[in-house]
Amino acid sequence: MKFLTPLLLLGLIGCNSSTYPSQTQAAEACDRWRLEGESISYEFISERIIYNEGNGNDPFIPLPTDKPINGADKYFDSYSETNHNRRCQNESSTNQYLGREGVFSDEDREKANQKFGDGYSRDYPEATDFKVVRHFRY
Repeated sequence: MKFLTPLLLLGLIGCNSSTYPSQTQAAEACDRWRLEGESISYEFISERIIYNEGNGNDPFIPLPTDKPINGADKYFDSYSETNHNRRCQNESSTNQYLGREGVFSDEDREKANQKFGDGYSRDYPEATDFKVVRHFRY
């Protein structure tokens, strides 16, 4: 029985870490773990003012504006953004990725699928209180 206790402890300690043959494999494993956590998606709106210089290389589609600003056109870029409650941090000094997990508040969860950015609130959902809960060693 005395022999089983140290083995059981060793097994429990090793449950939250893994060793990978390369840094790339550890990063990929950590990223898979990150995506399995909780996430909140929202739309981010970015307004840009572009002065017409005739280069024609801007990929954004102009929206009609009722008051151009000093001969400039307004462009709006809208894209979906997703924030996760898990993050991966490379700690190269110890050859590992630290898997950090945070918490979304109920208020953050209510912000799912809302618009944020220029002309909207910038208080987008963000997890807090991150703690290291996994180790991806390489």
